[in-house]
Amino acid sequence: MKLQLKVELLKNKIAKITIIYACDEALANNNTQMNKLFIEDNITIWSFSDFIFDDRQIRLPEKRKILRKLSHKHQFKSENERYQTLKKFYKVLNKWSLDTSLFPNTNTDIEKRIRIANGYWIVI
Repeated sequence: MKLQLKVELLKNKIAKITIIYACDEALANNNTQMNKLFIEDNITIWSFSDFIFDDRQIRLPEKRKILRKLSHKHQFKSENERYQTLKKFYKVLNKWSLDTSLFPNTNTDIEKRIRIANGYWIVI
């Protein structure tokens, strides 16, 4: 497993994402590194400093900050924007998990890399 997220849809067009787990390969060692960069479909997934997400990025924290569950909320302009952004996140996270430069031991034979159940997104 590379990443486990809890995705909650809250009132007023707000989405809340909590990182439950992130593997070492997905995270930068410290805040002076801006590595682990992946860009697809105008969405950037990277690791630097603190956890944050918005309509253009998922910024995973650096390794030393993943000791506890980290959450972030973002208010979108509309329900449709929230839906479309989360749909993009799903597609981009799926491609991110197949990137062998980030995850050298990835089995690329499995096309669907994300399992969703009860608000949890498990990226394998």
